[in-house]
Amino acid sequence: MVNSQSLALKSYLTVTCQLYREIEDIMEGRPLDEQPNHDDISKMEYLEWVINETMRLYPAAPRSV
Repeated sequence: MVNSQSLALKSYLTVTCQLYREIEDIMEGRPLDEQPNHDDISKMEYLEWVINETMRLYPAAPRSV
């Protein structure tokens, strides 16, 4: 799934820029090397949309039985 998301972000520059702005807004005023915590990620609505849309466009192959 990570490869699909990387491909999607690489293909859609506007989505990448908007996602970057959302991360910057939420992480504003913190050191650049600080990782977002669970609360930060839960505030990232656009990130959730990107993940859901990527899963819709590039669904995981069903497992064969």
